[in-house]
Amino acid sequence: MKSYKFSAYQLDGLRDEATNERNFPPVEVPLSSISRLGHRCINRTLYQITTRLPKPSVEMGMSLLLDPRTKRAAANYLRVPENPECADKILEEAKELLRKEHRFLYRIAQENDNQENRNGNVVSVSRTAEPPATFDTDMELLCGDENSQQTLANPFEDEVNCEADVEVEKWLNHRVDWAEVVKLQITDKDERNEVLVKLTIRNREGKSVWNVEQLCQYINV
Repeated sequence: MKSYKFSAYQLDGLRDEATNERNFPPVEVPLSSISRLGHRCINRTLYQITTRLPKPSVEMGMSLLLDPRTKRAAANYLRVPENPECADKILEEAKELLRKEHRFLYRIAQENDNQENRNGNVVSVSRTAEPPATFDTDMELLCGDENSQQTLANPFEDEVNCEADVEVEKWLNHRVDWAEVVKLQITDKDERNEVLVKLTIRNREGKSVWNVEQLCQYINV
């Protein structure tokens, strides 16, 4: 939408009755050559398209962060012309939501691993000795009234949350060499070279960067 690349047909040019898109290609028109009325039409069209697009949200931001192809450009996709500053806020809230959800899943995975280890220990112990029959009774003797302070600090949970946050930071900082991915996904050499050319563009500073649009088109994740 914001590339401002336009093309037009030379309607007044010479052509025969068999004219089509192949023998009558469009001509690129720079933005500076478009009239004031043309600018008005462009702005109106862009506004109509923008109003139909979904508004940036925290959930959308988290989806962008979870996709390695769009992760680096998430802030750009969340930025809207009416309020460009809100993109940073949405992105931070998306990262916070990502940490929260990952903590939950990571804790479940850790608990499952611990449960499997405990089950393995129980099996090994049962082969050598029988457990005491009064275990449940002893536990009942140890348990008193319910604790009203249910929000006491849990060192194990804090440790697990820290480990989960470290994994999230590793993911956010992880860089993918998409050229290597292309080599794995596209076996045909000619097709692979053709795709590699499309995957990179020059930014405003003249640096070679990955083309997010082309990554989403040619790379499977």
